[in-house]
Amino acid sequence: MLYAKGEKGMFASGPELTLEILPPESLEKEETSIVRINVSKGKKTVFNDDIMISRKDTDALRRYIQENFQAGIL
Repeated sequence: MLYAKGEKGMFASGPELTLEILPPESLEKEETSIVRINVSKGKKTVFNDDIMISRKDTDALRRYIQENFQAGIL
């Protein structure tokens, strides 16, 4: 799971991001994972969707997140 707070400026703050990779599911002989993305600003939802991606893309996304973002405890 990736969680990012919005950057705060002088008069406003940016949106918050929550990205979660759900476990693979077997559909049509190919393992796919679901990436759940939610972008919100305050109480308003800017973007909310579930995206199905292949096993290869899931592995690449996990590797990218691990290499480019710092792990932290909420």
